[in-house]
Amino acid sequence: MVPSLHPEHASNVKPGPVVLFGSGETPAGFELNSPQVAGRVAEFLEHYLQNYDPQVKVIPARKRGTAFSPDSSEFVEPILSSDLVFMGPGSPSYAVRQLRGSLAWYALVASRCFIGQVRFELLVGALPPGKTVVGIDEKTGLLLDLSADTCRVTGKDGVTVIREGSQKRFREGSAFSLQELGNFHLPEPVEAGLPAPLWRQALSVTGGENRQAQPPEEVLTLVEERQAAREGREWRQADALRQQIARLGWQVLDTAEGPRLQEVD
Repeated sequence: MVPSLHPEHASNVKPGPVVLFGSGETPAGFELNSPQVAGRVAEFLEHYLQNYDPQVKVIPARKRGTAFSPDSSEFVEPILSSDLVFMGPGSPSYAVRQLRGSLAWYALVASRCFIGQVRFELLVGALPPGKTVVGIDEKTGLLLDLSADTCRVTGKDGVTVIREGSQKRFREGSAFSLQELGNFHLPEPVEAGLPAPLWRQALSVTGGENRQAQPPEEVLTLVEERQAAREGREWRQADALRQQIARLGWQVLDTAEGPRLQEVD
């Protein structure tokens, strides 16, 4: 199986340390070729995430009682400082036997243990009254349109909003009012209270008067539908949607970071 990173999350990856922990090493530490497997996964991440400048480190925590033991202190710091930890293919039961109770195990628990329902309830109880909790599922995004006062769920699953003792669930593709997250209002415009001539001068210096127009909601929806068609390899549908977008005065540019829009003169 070829590893992949969903675009919904790939777009949020920031440059920084990325640790490839035990990829093919701990789960498959009993295999003679585990270093080669881990090395290939590291090469995959370095190549396909090159725009994010990942710093990939393979940690060969293969087996206790050897020179590659998960009890080695040299494995702890990279785990604690990483932004992403990847466990490779192999035997889950072997991985648990080798990791459980080791220094590497405690480093993982301390840095990125799954919170669980009990600790989640403790966390919510520690929040000040009136706070809203927003849970965003894996491979899912929540887009906030402040000017339109709306939230839109994108990606593969859904979003859960917990507020004032009640819980609401919003599925992929749905939209809801920004007020569901709490009382919201836009701040006063930057130019409020400034002399009009000074504001116009500031815009002319910064290029604010020549800012590009923002695509309408209809165009953004078509772009999402086209991206979904491309991911489903429905090329004819994707081309038809591209033409529909063009008729509305916008051109779609496919980039490594995802589709971008450019207004057609």
